[in-house]
Amino acid sequence: LSIAEAALTSVDVSTYQWLANGDPVVGATNSTFKPTASEIGKKISVLLDYVDNDGVQSSVESSASSWIEFKNDAPSVSQILDEGEAEGTYHEIDAASYFSDIDFDIPDTTEVLNFSANGLPSGYTIDSATGIISGTSTNGDVGFHEVTITGTDLANASVSSTFTLSVTNVNDAPSVSQIM
Repeated sequence: LSIAEAALTSVDVSTYQWLANGDPVVGATNSTFKPTASEIGKKISVLLDYVDNDGVQSSVESSASSWIEFKNDAPSVSQILDEGEAEGTYHEIDAASYFSDIDFDIPDTTEVLNFSANGLPSGYTIDSATGIISGTSTNGDVGFHEVTITGTDLANASVSSTFTLSVTNVNDAPSVSQIM
């Protein structure tokens, strides 16, 4: 939101104070104002203290805006670090710790992320609610796996990160078939 400076040509504005439902917004004293999560559901106006051409100090409050509405922001993700393990070892990765969503901080919302994975070794799964990847690799999983984790919010906005999960071979004991 901003003040139409052209409408203020015959006055010298000394202060701006943005208001949410008539209450001062702390720190909002510039000619522009970007509402935050705490202003959702409120009407915004601005109070101007000014001196007119005759040197008279006055104040005027603008008309209130329409209600500030919630706008979903997509989640964000940092690069998930590559992981490595030995075959036959149980392993857990907290993929959710790499994701965030600014909408978690908005009062009265129930924002959650759901997680999915592509490219996991056969012995692995991801918990869609917690983002925990877990499993035990097998000999068939030895190698490099490009794994993509996607976090999706309730408004269906999503973001993904890809990492490499390497499974190293463990020397298995030889096996013997029945001798004839």
